[in-house]
Amino acid sequence: NFSPAEAKALAAREPNTADLGELLGRLQLAVPFENLGQHVHPAGEGVEEVPRSDPTLETQTSLRKIIFDQRGGFCWEINYAFIWLLRSLGYKVRVSNANVITPNGPMPGHLCMFVDGLGSASSDSKTALLVDPGFGDSPRALLPVTIGEETTDSLGDVYKIESNDESKYNQTPAHAARFDMVLTRSRKVGMASSPIVSLSGSDVPPPSSHRGAFEAQYLFSSVDDCALDCQEFKDGLAVVLSDRKENLFSQ
Repeated sequence: NFSPAEAKALAAREPNTADLGELLGRLQLAVPFENLGQHVHPAGEGVEEVPRSDPTLETQTSLRKIIFDQRGGFCWEINYAFIWLLRSLGYKVRVSNANVITPNGPMPGHLCMFVDGLGSASSDSKTALLVDPGFGDSPRALLPVTIGEETTDSLGDVYKIESNDESKYNQTPAHAARFDMVLTRSRKVGMASSPIVSLSGSDVPPPSSHRGAFEAQYLFSSVDDCALDCQEFKDGLAVVLSDRKENLFSQ
């Protein structure tokens, strides 16, 4: 959290990469990725039943949940709240639809954002920065949207954006036409560092002594500027809320 003086000083400054990185880091430490609202919590030991309350695409609902209820949320909730904050502070933010890479092909149900006009230490101000605090195992760094450039986050994992190859990821021609880039990650200690392992019910592997190979995380479009209420986002949210065995969030 920022002190009142820190918040006032930050709001008075022009958008810059240092403040953006600070905002990202503090959000990731304070707001967990969670889907507790997607499930009914039975009553017990003097505690009333907590009914299911699904995430929505309503920004004000997400802000109320995160700020006043001090909860975490899905990618939609966390990213919508962060988009609101950044735009309120004067940052130029675009939003992209994203499909998460799975063994069965790209799956809808995610979004990421780009901050324009800032660049990075290794690029000019025309280079967009990919920012994604709402991903289930999110990048802990600002990622220049530049093909082949590697960025190391605070955990030591390395991220690299590559051109989408239509022959990979079990994607369809429609995926290849919709998404021009893919975010990849090389983990410092292999999958042992990922909370997704325990979330999926898999056995946690021992830490690796060698950095892992780059693995595809999700497809996205570098030229997207989606409205927050667009149909793709409505369809994506419906996918992650669906009650089916293949959807680990509903189990």
